[in-house]
Amino acid sequence: FRMERERKIIPRFLEEWVTTGLAVGYLRVDRLKTKEAMAYFAHVITSFIAHEKRFPSQDAKHLLEAFPKKILGEENIPSRGPLLVVANHTSEGPLRGNWESLLLGALVTTKREKSPVSQELHWVMQEGLEMSIFGKKLGRMVPLVTDFSKAVIYSYDFIPMTLYFLEKNDGKREQTSSLLRAVRLFRDGGIIGSYPEGTVSYELKRALPQAGKFFTVLGKNSPEAVLLPSAAWEEEKILQVKFGPPLALGKVLAEINKDAKIGEEKNEFYQQVADYVMEKVALNLPEDRHGVYAASCLR
Repeated sequence: FRMERERKIIPRFLEEWVTTGLAVGYLRVDRLKTKEAMAYFAHVITSFIAHEKRFPSQDAKHLLEAFPKKILGEENIPSRGPLLVVANHTSEGPLRGNWESLLLGALVTTKREKSPVSQELHWVMQEGLEMSIFGKKLGRMVPLVTDFSKAVIYSYDFIPMTLYFLEKNDGKREQTSSLLRAVRLFRDGGIIGSYPEGTVSYELKRALPQAGKFFTVLGKNSPEAVLLPSAAWEEEKILQVKFGPPLALGKVLAEINKDAKIGEEKNEFYQQVADYVMEKVALNLPEDRHGVYAASCLR
């Protein structure tokens, strides 16, 4: 995951120093409240750089222990079977909102029965953090930033965003190895997490049709899987999490397909799937955060 040798123009120690500095500055480590948590975070970053495997649920305990939390709907988390956790992607709180991935994963993992398959939450994550300087988004333009995000994906065993199918010139879909891995993980009773908006926000933005594609593939391969609409936000310095009523993923797809119009484009169907799921997520959020799904929440 490190920069290729042919384009490496800085020493290894300097590369790691810069990478760590970017992570610490971008993720606002000063908001971790305690010196112990900040020291632990430094250890986590070192592990990422060394490509060591880590457990997000354990890191959540150490990094977020000092934060007051309000958790609702934990009884909705199924104890076994394939599970798709879908949530908004908040930009607030510690670690620039990335506390959400850790805390949701920890809460879900603790409710699951022991299984041969890892019961950590495997988030779908974009390869390249969203960073801006003077309003200019950098992302993949900065090799160290992209390398760091790849290291996080590897250490936490997350799933790269590139799992969404690639479109060939002949129109046929080519499933990537990441997508196949996600399907196998789901079939074996694992847990996958997704942020359908594809970006962080305060108010909900419209979900991407690619997310609807992903949900459709998972649902067709594991119709018995459970969809768990979830929400996370910070309010008055309290980390808030709410899990909504679980839904049968196969039934959700069948219901949307039943109402689909004849001749409707597949992308339109995928958008409907993504929108339906995000409407369920919106119901777990305060009204001022419903965003583009405000009208649908009133129905």
